[in-house]
Amino acid sequence: MVLIPTSGVNTTSEVATGDLLTGRQRQDLREMPLSLFVDLSLSSSGHKGCSLSSYKCASGKCVNKVNPECDGVKDCGDGSDEERCGCGTKPKKKSKIVGGSDAQMGAWPWQVSLQMERYGHMCGASLVSSRWLLSAAHCFQDSDTIKYSDVRSWKAYLGMRVLNTVSNAVATRLIRRVVLHPQYDQFTSDYDIALLELSAPVFLSDWVQPVCVPAPSHTFSSSSNCFVTGWGVLMEDARIQEGNVGTNNTMGPKKTPATTEDLEELKFTLNMLTEEVATVNKQQKTIMSLVAEVKALRQQNTEKEKVISSLENRVADLEQYTRINDIIVSGLEIKPRSYAKAVSSTMSGEDASDERDLNSVENQVTTFLESKGIVIDRKNIEACHPLNRKNKNDKPAVIMRFANRKHKMELLKQGRRLKGTQVYLNEHLTKKNGDIARKARFLKKQQKIQSTWTTNCKIFIKLNGTPEQAKVLVIRELQDLDNYE
Repeated sequence: MVLIPTSGVNTTSEVATGDLLTGRQRQDLREMPLSLFVDLSLSSSGHKGCSLSSYKCASGKCVNKVNPECDGVKDCGDGSDEERCGCGTKPKKKSKIVGGSDAQMGAWPWQVSLQMERYGHMCGASLVSSRWLLSAAHCFQDSDTIKYSDVRSWKAYLGMRVLNTVSNAVATRLIRRVVLHPQYDQFTSDYDIALLELSAPVFLSDWVQPVCVPAPSHTFSSSSNCFVTGWGVLMEDARIQEGNVGTNNTMGPKKTPATTEDLEELKFTLNMLTEEVATVNKQQKTIMSLVAEVKALRQQNTEKEKVISSLENRVADLEQYTRINDIIVSGLEIKPRSYAKAVSSTMSGEDASDERDLNSVENQVTTFLESKGIVIDRKNIEACHPLNRKNKNDKPAVIMRFANRKHKMELLKQGRRLKGTQVYLNEHLTKKNGDIARKARFLKKQQKIQSTWTTNCKIFIKLNGTPEQAKVLVIRELQDLDNYE
């Protein structure tokens, strides 16, 4: 049952509408309340108190008679079964052409063409009252490229026989709204039905008339003929088509007694289906079990990745700790030691120790630093040796190891005295921390951050902004700098 608000509807039609629009038979639209109840489901509970095989009068009385409406006999005490029996009539009675041939003008005055401005005729519909159309719900399902549900795209053509040919008999209306059956399923096509409210009532004429909608209790015999109408060929000058179809094809198959062979075949089919269902259920259980196993393995993998990451960070921290007392002096060219001169001096009886000290790497580095005003206690230097160059373009570098961090930091603080030279003092960072430091210096050059430095092999940055905004942060991972790019 669909509730359709109709506030503001000004209907002047005298045409009967049947149970499609109201619970009472053939209720005139002007007499309807502000809500229309459209019975599209025809549930087993009947229609408002009567069984499906009973006809319900306007007074609420149930009449147990097959198709009592409009048969010339007043079966209802109030005569409502014989009121307004003019729907479904064809004012211009002519011989009809059936079997898929062209229909004559006025033969099907309730046939409506639903068209879209850019695409022309898209679907058919039937006029069931002066303001309402009945159509298929699938016509208004959106595709990837076309929004069929937009009522502004649709226009209804009534009284039309030839597509794209608008004569004086043709009435056009915009669509105000589309009401789909609440149980419509676009995948199974169940309840494929929709109501369309026109923007304004249509005036009934010889070419425009509503079709009758049978009461829920109406029955059709297996020998009844039905007509299917519409524009079967979507092309220019396409004419409305009509075809005679027996109810055996549309209302269900003719019932014939089942043979023993039929029953055996049905039993075999049911057994096959039962086995297939059991197989599918078993496979589904296996799949669900595998899915659960995969989920558990992924969880274990995630936990192991966390452990591995933690261990890798621990190893990196330990490696960095072994370099905590080191300084890298880069950009200073070191002369090779003159061993030949030292040996000849020894052979002549001279002391060659001074020569070796003056020519050592440590002596060359400390002599240069002292020449720049840097104070350094040579007794605190535990080791000093050049680093191998990976390629010719690398700057020369020397590693110096101090007895403790205090002496190392004292030397680093004096590094500003080297400003204007090509020599730099830096902490001995691991590759991971070195990458972080290089990226931080790049961000400073780009003015994305205010400054950067290292202390005890930790990388610090200072953000831009006011004193309140210029926070100092420790950067432990390279991706931590992504927020400041």
